[in-house]
Formats: sequence, C-alpha cells, structure tokens
Amino acid sequence: MLRGAPSRVDGPVVACHSSHDTALSVLYPAASKLADDAETILGVGDERWGAMGFDGIKAVEPCEELTLENALRHPFPATGCVSVDASPVVARGFPPAGAHSDICHEELARVVLSAGRILS
Repeated sequence: MLRGAPSRVDGPVVACHSSHDTALSVLYPAASKLADDAETILGVGDERWGAMGFDGIKAVEPCEELTLENALRHPFPATGCVSVDASPVVARGFPPAGAHSDICHEELARVVLSAGRILS
C-alpha cells in the first residue's frame, strides 16, 4: 500500500510511532491471528505484525528513522518515507489500548507542520 507513495506526494510520507501503543503492538496482531491471517503464524510479540503506529514504516525501503528530538531540531527530510519515534510523548494510556489515543501533543503538531513545510 505504501510502495510508490513517496513518488505520488510532494513531500515526505511520515509515520509517528510509539512503543507504548499496545493497541497496535498486541491487539492488532492478536486480531489478525484470530482472523486466521496466514501471515501471522508467529502471532503476538513478533514485531513483523505490529502496525506503523507501533514500530514505524517497515515495508518501504529506504525509510529514514528519526527520534522525535532529531525530527524537531534538524531540517525535516523533504522527500521519502520517514518514521518518527514519538514514544517520549505518546506514552500515556490505559489497557488494553495503551497510548494509542495519546496524540494531542505540541511535538506531534510540529512534526506535521515541519513535514508539510509550514514550519522550519
């Protein structure tokens, strides 16, 4: 689904992710396994079955991986895929979803504005 995306947009394709998002690190793989998704043989805990919101963009090469600090302090990549580890701020939430909905942070807004070349 993401293959070729960078060539279809004027700017970077960005995914912020958090290791605290248990909805995507535990529940998503478990639901895939329950649905008999043949690809989820290894099931929960295997990072291959986490979603982009948990461990970033994995299926598109190359993909630049940035810490949140680097994404905010340095010029943002102008093109390509970019995974930003937002774990330092996307960290609060309760089971079973964890930090899945913890998205209202100034830092995330600044990442969006930087990627869209609105803020430098």
